[in-house]
Amino acid sequence: MSTSTDPAADPLEVLELGAGRIQHVHLNDLDPELAKQVREHGEDYNEAVSLGLFKPLGEGMAKVDRVVEGLRSTRYRGWYTLRQETRLASADDRPLGRISRSLEYLLPLLS
Repeated sequence: MSTSTDPAADPLEVLELGAGRIQHVHLNDLDPELAKQVREHGEDYNEAVSLGLFKPLGEGMAKVDRVVEGLRSTRYRGWYTLRQETRLASADDRPLGRISRSLEYLLPLLS
């Protein structure tokens, strides 16, 4: 798919290839440095999640705005699922701040 040295699929290329067949979309964003450490150096995935591998939408390396724009241009009317994976250090941790930031970023893109 991608011609770069990065083995990860480019979501815009996937969107182009699957246009008209996409039924639902999972949106999430990644910290580029932590993702690279996991992918290239075998860093522990669970530890990377604890360290913030998954970022609120718009705060990482994903092209969420361009993906949503591309989906809208194909008249996509399916589901969007917001994913905010995290590992909580304790039962007192509350990830709602990250989820709120993701929603604040995403909602204007969908309107």
